[in-house]
Amino acid sequence: MNLILLNEADLTPENRVSLTDRRHQHISSVIKPKPGDHLRTGLLGGKIGLAEVIECSSSRTTLAIQNFDRKPPKPLDAQLFIGLPRPKNIARMLQALTTMGIKQIHFFHCYQVEKSFWQSDLLNQERLKLQMILGLEQAVDTILPELHFHRYFRPFVEDHLPKLATSKTQIVLHPYSEASLKSADLNNSCDFVIGPEGGLIEYEVELLKAAGFKAYTLGNRIYKTEQALSMIPSLLTWTQL
Repeated sequence: MNLILLNEADLTPENRVSLTDRRHQHISSVIKPKPGDHLRTGLLGGKIGLAEVIECSSSRTTLAIQNFDRKPPKPLDAQLFIGLPRPKNIARMLQALTTMGIKQIHFFHCYQVEKSFWQSDLLNQERLKLQMILGLEQAVDTILPELHFHRYFRPFVEDHLPKLATSKTQIVLHPYSEASLKSADLNNSCDFVIGPEGGLIEYEVELLKAAGFKAYTLGNRIYKTEQALSMIPSLLTWTQL
C-alpha cells in the first residue's frame, strides 16, 4: 500500500481520520509509523496529499490531514474491451489494469465464454471495486476505472461498440493475423479488443473488422489473456510518455 486512500465519509469536520479497518491493519503492521510521521494519502476521486499520524495503536490509526494538493497521475490513453475471463481471474486482472492506469474497461460475451461465468458471485460489484481500490493504492492513484459489462456479442459490436470506440487507433488482437502490432500507431489513443481464453472465432473477428477495428498479432506465440493485457499497457506507457 503506497497510498492511504480515503473516502469523504472518513473525514471529520476537523479534517481528521480514524481508521480501524484493513487500512489501519496495514499501517500498524507494515508501515509502523510513530506520532508525528507523515503518510501519503489520497481522496478517492480527488487529489493526493499528506496526513500527520496522531495515533497508531493496536486498535486504530488517527490521522490529521495536512493537504490534498497534488493531482493523481495521468491515465493511460487506452480503452480495453475484453472477452469475459474466468471469474476467479478477474480480481487480479482488474487490480493489475487499475495499477497500469486503464480507466475504461469493458467485458463482453462471445463464443468462447461460458454462460455460467455471468452468474458468478465473483462478479459482485463491491468485490470488484475492492480490487480496483487495491490497484489505486499500489499505483498512488485516486481515480477508479469505469467498468462495463456486455452480455450479448452481436448487439455489443454492432450497436454499442461504434459509439464506445472513439480512439484514433482501434485494434483487435488476434494471434492469426498477418499484421504485427509493431505496425500499429500506438502514439495515439487506442481501443483494444482482446478475446477470452480460447480467443475470438473468425466470425467475431470479421464483425469487429466491420466495426472499424484492425486485426494485429503480438507475434508468433499465443499468449493467455492476462499475459497479453500486461504487454499492451507496457507498450503504450513507453510510446505515450
